Amino acid sequence: MGEDNIAVTNPSKTGASLSLGRRGATLNFSGRGTKATIGLPGTGLSYSEILHAGPPTALPREEPASGLSTGGWITIGLLALAVILVAMFGG
Repeated sequence: MGEDNIAVTNPSKTGASLSLGRRGATLNFSGRGTKATIGLPGTGLSYSEILHAGPPTALPREEPASGLSTGGWITIGLLALAVILVAMFGG
């Protein structure tokens, strides 16, 4: 995603997805679920976490997840912080 993009739709053969965010912090919504990614632009370093998994494609889970894990909430907090910092200092 470019510096100025805050919303991008991505059509494909298997379905569409929507990416929201800026360089360094994005949320992606698709049929596979919701994924948050934070990173340090220009370094190649990033961290992604599935916040909400979509329907299973092969084997069902043993236990369905209920709500976000602690790691999910931490990721959302870090993502929000990254978006604020990029908005304040990057653009």
